[in-house]
Amino acid sequence: MFARLSTVSRGVAAVPRRMASTTSTVASLESRWASMTLAQREAASAELLKLQTADWTKLSMGQKRDLYFLAFGSEPKPTKDGMKVFLGTFALIGASVATFYGTMAFGKERNKTPTRTPEWQEASNQYAKANNMSVHTGISSPGYQGKGFVE
Repeated sequence: MFARLSTVSRGVAAVPRRMASTTSTVASLESRWASMTLAQREAASAELLKLQTADWTKLSMGQKRDLYFLAFGSEPKPTKDGMKVFLGTFALIGASVATFYGTMAFGKERNKTPTRTPEWQEASNQYAKANNMSVHTGISSPGYQGKGFVE
C-alpha cells in the first residue's frame, strides 16, 4: 500500500506552499482579470507585489508576465486613426496655403527692385557699351543683335 503511494507521489512535483498559493490565485491573470471581483483583484495584486520583492531570476515566466500585466495592463489595440491623421494634415496644409495666397492677393503690390525697371536696364546697356563689356560675344561686340540687359 505504501509502496504504491510512494510511486504516485514521485510523479507529482512538490510545490512549495508560497508558490502553490501564488499560482492558484495569480495564474493566467490576464485572461481572468475582467471576470474577477474587486476583492480577488486586490488579493492577486497583493500577492504579485510580494513577489516583486523576491529574486526575479527565480520567478517563472508566467509570474513575470502577470507582473507585467499588473503594471502596464494589456497592450492596447492599434487604433485606426491613420486616415483621420492624413486628412487632418492635408486640411491644415491646405488652410495654410489658402491663408498664404489670400494674404498675397489682398496685400499691396510688391515694389519693383531698381534693377527691374526699364530705365535701369537701358542704362545698364549703355554702361556695358561704354566700358566694352563682353567684347567677343556680348553687347559690345561688333554686329551684336540681342537685347542686352533689357528683359
